Amino acid sequence: MGRPFEELEKLYIENKDMVYRVCLRFSYGDSEWASDRMQEVFLKLADKWHDLPDINHPKSFIYRTTFNLCVNNIKRKKNLLKLFAKFFNSDVIDSVSGEDYIPPDKSAEDNEMLKQLDKALSVLDEKQRMAVIMYYFEDVEIPEIARILGINKGTVSRRLKSAREKLARELGKDLD
Repeated sequence: MGRPFEELEKLYIENKDMVYRVCLRFSYGDSEWASDRMQEVFLKLADKWHDLPDINHPKSFIYRTTFNLCVNNIKRKKNLLKLFAKFFNSDVIDSVSGEDYIPPDKSAEDNEMLKQLDKALSVLDEKQRMAVIMYYFEDVEIPEIARILGINKGTVSRRLKSAREKLARELGKDLD
């Protein structure tokens, strides 16, 4: 039938501080990022709450959900930076923390790069654009994209490859 939301509320009250601390450490102290991820964790749980099986170890489940969400957000950011670095001469700097860092004075240039990238994405057909957006912007893995679109993994990989080639031509860049 479903699980009562009171149980979710109790888990939130008991675990919100722990989730925030974990997210804060993943973000190297960025409290806004950590707050956003904490909210996402509990929204994700609330969204799927009635479909989840009984959880024997709720704290472990919440830790796992938190770690997965943080890692996916960081991977999404890195994928986007890799896409920028591939097609633009961006000054991406490796920081001590292992995170890529783009200097603040690059903000206007980054906005221009985003505009160029959006324009370049428009040359992709709908199928390629869906694959690029899911993979690079939403950090959905190839097997999951294949499942969502109802196609095989090889087809997703081919769409991504041909999309990168079209983007390179549109942007006048070499892929290698």
